[in-house]
Amino acid sequence: MAAEVGIRRRVASISRMNLDHDYFSSGNLDHWHVDIEGACAELAFAKSLGFFWDGSVNTGKSPDVAGYQVRYTHRDNGCLIVRERDRAEDWFVLVTGRHPVYTIRGKISGAEAKQKKYLRDPNQRNPAWFVPQSALAEMERNHKNRDDETT
Repeated sequence: MAAEVGIRRRVASISRMNLDHDYFSSGNLDHWHVDIEGACAELAFAKSLGFFWDGSVNTGKSPDVAGYQVRYTHRDNGCLIVRERDRAEDWFVLVTGRHPVYTIRGKISGAEAKQKKYLRDPNQRNPAWFVPQSALAEMERNHKNRDDETT
């Protein structure tokens, strides 16, 4: 299911960006892999919490799972990346690994993530906040859907 969702997300991105054949012949096929692994990471996170994962496509900035934005990297020591368009009030969780084994590394709020000390621009394209795993808070054992919390 997650692989199918990743494929649907990639196709939606291709349609939205109006990409042509040259895009695929220039080595950009890895995007398919990232979308599939990212969807698998979301499913793994949902299962770890005991929540349903709907595998949504094109939901904008809505949280991925139980009120969390799920960020994925295959690097075991990778950072959680937060971008300018990400909301300060959202919660982000980092999941690492490769199908079928994933590890939940921790969580952080967008506001905490968007500190100057984490800001980097490694590709000289779009600066982003690269939060190291050491700065992430541990996930609680008794999880509550963040969407259900009242303020």
